[in-house]
Formats: sequence, C-alpha cells, structure tokens
Amino acid sequence: MIPVSREPPTFCEVGCGAWFALYIGDGASPGVPELQMLKIQRSMKAGNVTFALSGRIESEHLAELQRLIDEEAQPGAITLDLREVGLVDRETVDFLARSEANDVRLRNCPAYLREWIARGKTAPANPPRKTRG
Repeated sequence: MIPVSREPPTFCEVGCGAWFALYIGDGASPGVPELQMLKIQRSMKAGNVTFALSGRIESEHLAELQRLIDEEAQPGAITLDLREVGLVDRETVDFLARSEANDVRLRNCPAYLREWIARGKTAPANPPRKTRG
C-alpha cells in the first residue's frame, strides 16, 4: 500500500525544466484522489516562454503555476499550451481567464474549456438559484 499524504502538492524540478506535482491515494479513502498529476514543461523560443501543461489542473496547482508565470521577465511573452490537459476545476477556469486578461496566451485550448472561460467572463459571480415553487 502506498502511503497517502494530505499535504499540498510538492513541485520539484526533475531536469530540463520539467516540473511535476503528484498526489497518490489508496483508492479506499473517500475524498482522497487516487492519482492526480500535473506536468509543467518550460521551453523558450525567440524570447517567448511556453509552459506546456499536461494532466489535471486543480486549485492546488495554481499558486505554483502563478509563481512560474510571475518569475518570467517579459509578461507579454508567456504561453500556456493546454494540448495535453485533461480535467480542470472551476478555480482553474477562473485562473486561465485572468491569465489571458493579463496577456498570457492560451494555445491549444480545448473547445469546452474555451467555452467555460467565455461563460465566466459574462456570467455574474453569484447567479441566482432556481427554486421549485
């Protein structure tokens, strides 16, 4: 059995600019994910920095992702490549919308995610709930 950590994800540089966050659960604990991984690969070409993201992006990953973006010297030359992203949570959709508003480019953004980002820009923060009557 693999021990389960309830600590926030730990990011570590593995080499060649690759960053990983990993949660492993035992599958038996309710509310504890079995496997969640976000891989962040940094590359640079002609002064533009691209972070290729793959896996799941959840709220626990956003602080580290924001830190990586903030560390770059040229804010307008950052791209998030979302080609390999599988799942995101609501906080991630909001994060991506804010990032795009701050001149971070979103490349290979899946259509469903693009739609959620667009809805978030026009939807009220607390939409009224429908009640049965």
